[in-house]
Amino acid sequence: MAHLFETLKCSQSPLTLRLEEQWIQASAAVNLAVSCVQNHPNIAAIRIKNTSVLVQLATNNHQLAGNFWSDNSRLRQCAIQAPQLLELLPVIRMYPHLSEIDLSHNDIGDRGAEELGKILQDVHGLRKLSLESIGTSPAGARMLAMGLGRCLDIEELNLSQNELGEAGASEMGKVLSQMERLKKINLCRRRTASGSSVGGQLLAKGLSNCIKLEEINLDSLELGDSGVQLLAMGLLTMPHLKKLNLRSNSISSRGAAQLADCLRGSTEIEDIDLCDNYIEDLGANKLADVLPNMKHLKKLNLTRNNITAAGGSKVVEALGQCPSVQEIHLSSNKTGDQTATRLAQTLPKLPCMKILNLQSNDIGVDGGVQLARGLFVCTTIEEIRWVMAWHVLT
Repeated sequence: MAHLFETLKCSQSPLTLRLEEQWIQASAAVNLAVSCVQNHPNIAAIRIKNTSVLVQLATNNHQLAGNFWSDNSRLRQCAIQAPQLLELLPVIRMYPHLSEIDLSHNDIGDRGAEELGKILQDVHGLRKLSLESIGTSPAGARMLAMGLGRCLDIEELNLSQNELGEAGASEMGKVLSQMERLKKINLCRRRTASGSSVGGQLLAKGLSNCIKLEEINLDSLELGDSGVQLLAMGLLTMPHLKKLNLRSNSISSRGAAQLADCLRGSTEIEDIDLCDNYIEDLGANKLADVLPNMKHLKKLNLTRNNITAAGGSKVVEALGQCPSVQEIHLSSNKTGDQTATRLAQTLPKLPCMKILNLQSNDIGVDGGVQLARGLFVCTTIEEIRWVMAWHVLT
């Protein structure tokens, strides 16, 4: 490989090199990345995933911008661990203009997180950092957060599937409050992991200061109404928000009402996911009041929220004023025939509609017939999930 990259130095044009070899795993993957940057002065990107590698070569030193991507989620027995990461860190430090580092799905643990945090201050050009599922404990997350405190120009941050705990969340919340350029954040937690509402609230408080945010993923953080209230106040100053994922956060109707009020100015939002909460009819009605402002909305997910016909009907009626809607998910509620009938009247107003999920909603014959008529004129539909409530017929 060293000989290959030595030969490629003679190239006068940008090149993209792709290799697929079974030996490109763990230590070999790290050694390959090190060899690339040591033997070619104009590495623009290095991406290593499973047993494949993609290398992009620029034409001059001014185009340097590295991208380390090592994803062993399908080869966990060969995952990069802290010892291999320590071999890579000096190379990362050599390139302060790296724009992206992605070491997701590698078991680098607390030691790796701590050592990575130490060098982040030297990577002045870093804009994207992805460390999904790297096996850290709250102690390691805290050390990583301290490192991030010296790297505040990040625009995209993915720390999902890690255990932050209260210690890590507290430190991370302080850092997030200073990231004025942050546009995308993913702090999604594993569903099976134990969570702390206090930790979630600390993160929400920090994010409330990030006024440039476009995407927020806080799936399963157990924010509760208190955490949602902290985040909601920040939403008032996030005019460019496009995606909001608050699945499984123990949000009640009261929290949903506060959230809806603060989303009134989010006119650019495209995706709202409140699945697996408890917003009920009160929360659904409040959300319906602000939906007409969201002309760019493409997806709404209110699955499993204890919504009945009253709330469901108002939501689908309001969606008739959102012409960009492509997906509606209302499964596992109790919306019944009334909502199905109202939805049938709304569908002709949605020219982009593709996916409709109404499973487990006690829709009987009357609602089913009306819905079928509405779907008949909805020519863009690609997927329908809907099972008739046969017990209603007996």
